[in-house]
Amino acid sequence: MSKLFTYFIPRMTLICCSLLFLSCASQLSTQRRVEIAKGINFPLLAPHSFGDSVALTQLAKVNYEKDSGEQLLFRIEISPEKMTVAGLTLSGTRLFAIEYDGSKIISEGLAAILDKIKPQYLLADIQISLWPSKVLLKHFDEQICVSKENCLFSVDSKSGARELYQNNKHLFTVNYLADTRDAQKIEPMEKMEVSKKLEVIHYQRKYRLMIKNLEKESIESSNE
Repeated sequence: MSKLFTYFIPRMTLICCSLLFLSCASQLSTQRRVEIAKGINFPLLAPHSFGDSVALTQLAKVNYEKDSGEQLLFRIEISPEKMTVAGLTLSGTRLFAIEYDGSKIISEGLAAILDKIKPQYLLADIQISLWPSKVLLKHFDEQICVSKENCLFSVDSKSGARELYQNNKHLFTVNYLADTRDAQKIEPMEKMEVSKKLEVIHYQRKYRLMIKNLEKESIESSNE
């Protein structure tokens, strides 16, 4: 396990046990296919397909259809071996940790939080937002839209925005809030460094995720 994951699990268990009015959950799933829209299943990509080893600290705000939004911190680590995502309150209380190694997903944290974020969906959002565009275009073409009529995943040549359509209906959008003339040449991680912000919109699931990148650092892979 990564240092991040092994650090969070014991402490999160202690927090959960001390908060008697909340229940703590541990989940193991081998379900890699995520229904990001009705009838559109996104097979999670293997961590090594990202092509780099990085750690990100992000401020995220999640808005569902009828609420004003919740803020939390994400700590994300991506390496060829695995990707881990930890969620914390703004005061630093750890709410959950998720680890994905390409075959299984291990989730630990407050049950109410895990039920709401749905670990597989959060991993899919991160991959669709941050993975290289060439990797995603090939993935959608060969694994997702190939068997779906009128399914189209595109990357805008000017803004770099990523969009998913079916039957001319807008299903999913990722916007990078970068001000650059060469946006079409810049991959998501570079956009994050320029603009510090991105926006994920699910039209069918009716939620919006706003992310501000606070810190990025390189990490060493365990294979190095």
